Order: sequence, then C-alpha cells, then structure tokens
Amino acid sequence: MTPFTERYLLVMALPYYLDEAGRVWLDRLWHRDLILHLRYLPRLRMAAPQLMKRDEPDLVALSDADARRLALVPLPPMRSKLEAVRGLPRALRVLWRAVSDADTVHSGIAGWPIPLGWFVNPMALLRKRKLVLAIESAPWRLTPSTPRTAAKLLRHHLTETLGRWSINRAHLVIATQRDYLRSLATHPRGITAVTPASWVAEEDLLAPEAAARLWSRKQASPACFAFFGRLIHDKGVRVLLEALERLAASDAPPRVDLIGRGQLAAECRRAAAAFPFVRVLDPVPYGEPFFSLVREYHAIIVPSLSDEQPRIIYDAYSQAVPVIASDTPGNRDEVIHGGTGWLFPAGSASALAQGLREATAQTGRLAEMGTNGLQRARQTTHAEMHRKRAALLQLLSAPASRCAAQ
Repeated sequence: MTPFTERYLLVMALPYYLDEAGRVWLDRLWHRDLILHLRYLPRLRMAAPQLMKRDEPDLVALSDADARRLALVPLPPMRSKLEAVRGLPRALRVLWRAVSDADTVHSGIAGWPIPLGWFVNPMALLRKRKLVLAIESAPWRLTPSTPRTAAKLLRHHLTETLGRWSINRAHLVIATQRDYLRSLATHPRGITAVTPASWVAEEDLLAPEAAARLWSRKQASPACFAFFGRLIHDKGVRVLLEALERLAASDAPPRVDLIGRGQLAAECRRAAAAFPFVRVLDPVPYGEPFFSLVREYHAIIVPSLSDEQPRIIYDAYSQAVPVIASDTPGNRDEVIHGGTGWLFPAGSASALAQGLREATAQTGRLAEMGTNGLQRARQTTHAEMHRKRAALLQLLSAPASRCAAQ
C-alpha cells in the first residue's frame, strides 16, 4: 500500500485504554483495524476517549513499535450521555487544536453517546482541511422496532440533515453500501466510493480444496442452517421464529441453530423447547472457533429488517457457505440471488420458510453458491478493504475533481 504522507487525524468515539505502565490497549477487532491503518498512514494521530484499564474483557495491547508510530490525542471519557455532555467543552477545545494540526481529518456522521462528527466536520471544513468520512452503518435511522418518540425522531432528522451537509462537502466519502451514498450523498463535491466492511483476514479464508472436501461431506448429511447475531427484532429474529413455526408442520424440518444473545433470547429458548429441530447456542469468540462453527452449516440465515450490511455475510462466504438473506439494501448489495445465496422479501416468514425448504432439498445448489461466495470473499477481506481505502486516499493528492468509485 502506498503511504499517504499527510498529517492524518482519525477521530473515534471508541475509547482506548492505558494501563499503569502506560501501555495502550484496544478492543480486539479495533486493534486489528488500527494496525492496518498504520501500514499506510505514517503520520497518523488518533483522537479518542482515554480510559484507564481495569478488568475490561477482550482487549489487546499495542506493541511498543506500533505505539511509537501512533500519536494519541486524549479526549474526555464518554461512557454515558451525561458524561459526554459534561466533557464536551474540553473535547471541543482538544479537537479544534487537533484539527488545526492536521492536513486530513477522518470522521463520520454518527456515534454514541454524542456524534463527534457533528462538531469535527464543520471544524475541518472551516480550517480548510481535507475531510474524509466513513459511513459504515446508520444507527440513527428509524427501524421497524424503533419507538417513535420525540427524541428518536429528532435524532433521525438531525443526523440525516447534518449528515448530508457533511457528506456533500467532504473530499472523500467511503460507504459500506450503495444505498448510503444514494440517500445521503445527494450533491457530493468530492470522491464517493463503496468499500464493504469485512473483518475476514486473508488467513481465515477456506482453501478451495478444503471447501470441496467439506461440501462432499455436507452433501451426504442432513441439511442444517444457522442464524448468527444479536437476538433482537431488527435482525429479523421474530420473522425467523415465525418461519420455524411454519417449518414445524413439515415432515422432516431441517435443523436450525440460533447463535447469539439479546432481548429475544427467552422467545428463542421457548421455540427451541417447542420444536426439537431448533437449538439456541451461545456465541463463540471471533476467529478460528467462530469460523469452524460457520463452516459446519449448509447456509447462514440473515433475515435483517434494517438497512445495515451484516458482516456475517462475508464471514459465511469466507467458509464457502451461502446465505439465505432478506432483500434489504445492505444484503442486496452483497448477495447475488441464485449465485451466492437466496434473497427473500424482508419481513416475510412464509417466504423464508419456503426458502429453507428449497435449500433443504437442493444441497448441491448450496455447494455451488458456497463456492461462488468463497470467490467473492477473496475480494472483500479486511486487508483488501484497507488496500482500496489506501488507494482512494492517493486521489486526494491529485488535483481536485468530482468522481465516483464503486
């Protein structure tokens, strides 16, 4: 990756932690992401809330070499809305100085508990810095289960309005799906691009020979499917539960595992108690234990109701496993109907049940789609995402132009 040598400020709401020895600790997946940032951003500074390390789980320490390459800009803790509001004046002072000392500012338009981009983006434009925006999800948008309270409605409309304002003025906007650009980049002045967000490392990819052996074994065994994710309404869990109730009337329903935790866990356990072909399992750590489990299934069920793009799609493809997914913007961008999986109308339990019946009877077709998904996975690894982003940053060094990269 060609280094982008400008002074680069990355603004994050996700905290970093310091232990008593002064070592920097990060969330495990965020640590993996940051290491790749450091490969092509030699003058990287990260502005993020600083916390003292206690007994937080799943943290990884930066190596001494990586810690020396990363300059930290500590922001006040933001563990709650009240704490964030109290620390906001100090955070704004720190961010103003950090933006002033940067050539390029990398931000977003959302975040919890306070969207820092609401303040950082105007700062960057006012100071005539290059603004890079990453849009990976849209948690502010109203979903089927969102209570229509005044606060939720205000957040939705405010974020949409401020988000479009920032996106249309940014020098580079990187989104994880086309629908975000369609709905938010209404009159972009800069470069817009789509780079899917995947956590799959290149070493996680199943070898083609191993995939062929795996499918040879799976085609000789009864079909089994799985849902991986939070057990909540917006992930389509109730749609799946209704589909399972319909499958219960079949002579030989396939095994279906629900793997995750969440608000609907009790409903899922009741379904498992009522239907012998259903199981509820605890999630396993992301990495080899997770991928080993994924590859045992004939297909992964992704019945999402929101417009998010679930990373489980890329995880499934990496193990030559197709998906049966709802036809939502995030899923539709990545699932080729009949090619890497099947799409069904979002929210339709009857269509999902029918899709599972068809998949049960066509394991040979699932093997073909799994092979196609594995080919796609090689183009959407976490490292490949960063290679594309590094190449896009090089365009900022060229004369200003308006273009779109897909």
